[in-house]
Amino acid sequence: MTQIGRALLTLAIALLIALPAHAFEGQDYLLGGKSGGTHKLALGARYHDEVKSVSGLPFESGDLSWLLAYEYHEKIAFWQLGVGYAPESNTDRDAKVITPQINLIFKDGIYRLGAGALQSYVDVDGNTDWTSLYWQMIAGIDVPLGLNASIGIYGCYVFHRWDEITDASDNGLAGNLLLSWGF
Repeated sequence: MTQIGRALLTLAIALLIALPAHAFEGQDYLLGGKSGGTHKLALGARYHDEVKSVSGLPFESGDLSWLLAYEYHEKIAFWQLGVGYAPESNTDRDAKVITPQINLIFKDGIYRLGAGALQSYVDVDGNTDWTSLYWQMIAGIDVPLGLNASIGIYGCYVFHRWDEITDASDNGLAGNLLLSWGF
């Protein structure tokens, strides 16, 4: 099975586990409905762990980066388009890192479960390069703070290849704390 096939199979299994049976009743569907979606901007921080399987990724345990994301929400899921930034002072290897990412996250009440793809642009003393594409599985909670704001706490399991997802010694964990505002 190809890498994209394994990725789609894993995502399909996660969807079947995450979605309650009643999610597709009535007028609301996975990414569209008559009610329309909502938009959110999220700002926060990410705590990193070392991910040995991703060559050139300079993060070690305890490194921090900043996150900015746009989220398009529907009833049971949302797309999250984001970018992470780690200045030299926040990495042990004195590297600047910019990490664009896309995530599809399913929601049920305050609970979240999803997956995403990332790629990092790394600058170490003027030497720049992109890492290969890598992945993350996401689980967390998002607690409302009034009508428009919420705070989310997410755990991320970061890995390089889908066929090596169970190799925990080379993969890593990350944690996100996001404050979001709907509009």
